Amino acid sequence: MRKTLLCFAVIAASALAGISYADAPATQPTTQPSTTTVKRGSLSIVVDAQGAFDPVDPYEVRLRFKDYAGELTINTIARNGAAVKKGDVLMELDPAVMKRTLAAAENEALAAQATLERAKTDAKINEQADALAMKEQEEGLKEAEQGVKWFDTVDGPQFLKQVEMNVAQAKNQMGDEQDELDQLKKMYKSEELTNATADIVVKRAVRQLDLSKTGYAMAKERADKAVTFTFPNSKQRVAESLESAHQQFDLFKASQEQGKVLRKTSLAAVVANTDAANLRLEELKSDADKLTIRAPFDGIICYGQINNGVWAPSDPKALRTGEHVLAQNVLMTLYQPGRLRVAIDLPESKFFAINPGQKASVSPVAFPEMKYEGMCDAVPRTGGGPNGYLLTISTGDVDTKLVPGMKANVHMDVPLVDNVLLAPETAVKGSNVWIKSGDKTETRHVMTGRTDGKSIEILSGLREGDEVLTQGK
Repeated sequence: MRKTLLCFAVIAASALAGISYADAPATQPTTQPSTTTVKRGSLSIVVDAQGAFDPVDPYEVRLRFKDYAGELTINTIARNGAAVKKGDVLMELDPAVMKRTLAAAENEALAAQATLERAKTDAKINEQADALAMKEQEEGLKEAEQGVKWFDTVDGPQFLKQVEMNVAQAKNQMGDEQDELDQLKKMYKSEELTNATADIVVKRAVRQLDLSKTGYAMAKERADKAVTFTFPNSKQRVAESLESAHQQFDLFKASQEQGKVLRKTSLAAVVANTDAANLRLEELKSDADKLTIRAPFDGIICYGQINNGVWAPSDPKALRTGEHVLAQNVLMTLYQPGRLRVAIDLPESKFFAINPGQKASVSPVAFPEMKYEGMCDAVPRTGGGPNGYLLTISTGDVDTKLVPGMKANVHMDVPLVDNVLLAPETAVKGSNVWIKSGDKTETRHVMTGRTDGKSIEILSGLREGDEVLTQGK
């Protein structure tokens, strides 16, 4: 009691002296930091989210044509929200433009087929013409080769022999005339002939001999020319003729090969054009069958498209008789009442904690008295969207009062890990914890795992029973 009064007196005196309580000597007791014991336990997270009902295996009325790109006008269409039976007409489009397009495609296919037949006939005739031309070229080449052969074996040797014979003949003639002249001179030495007769005969023989000598000289010159000029030139012309024939033959073959390639590619182009025309005709016939769309099963037809519980409705005014529609767009959706599932968007931390088969409690917002037990579907672990990661929950058949797009509350208790070391999440700061040992604390580096927001899994660095500060420094 005395110590307490003394303490109050000191504080009062300090206040009168202008000294604050904070400035007082540190003799007051300090608050001890709280600690907790590291224990083994389990982690789980609670998922409470709102999703929407999505039809299971809906049938989307989408006009997907292979070739047709013409106008699409509605003739008849099922009423929005109508119940239909399997085989009922959901929508029928005006076939007038399609019929004209089909007629044009049939004419194109016929014309392409006629062009193909003509191209095949032309190709056959050209092949026959090529074979005949090739035969002529081969015969010309053969004649040139035989010309060289005959020149080497007959014409050339005979030409040279003829030259020799001409020279020999001129030489012999000159020799004969020389002998005759000599004989005449002997004969005319007789007194039986007059001198005048002798002069005439001898002079004539002399002149003829002179002519023969000149002819012989000329024959030798012609022979020299024939051997050194005419014969080599003739032989060269024959060889060049053969070389020219070979070149012409090679050019002809190359030209023929090019012609064959061009004809082949041209024919291939015609075949491709014909195939394309026939394919277009078949695709248009298939497209014509799509102008009438029938229900593949019993269900409810709704204008628009639903995707993961979100409706993208179509304007009912745009889906009326006489209105034009566009291909590729989803115009209507047929679903089976009662066959629904729930689609929800979850943040990454919760989505990847949920395994396929996880049980979930589903409660429609509009009918909270309805409770369904669902099971999480297996979904691709791919990138999320702007609202998170999409998870679907199968509930089995539900009440037919529920329609696609209605909201549903989802609750899940998701186990994370069992029998692991746990510490308060606040105890870990930057991968460090502080362990109390007597009056001292020491820092310990730890590796952490999953957390439920309150407790965190300790993978290494601590042991069961360690005392750690509940608030990391």
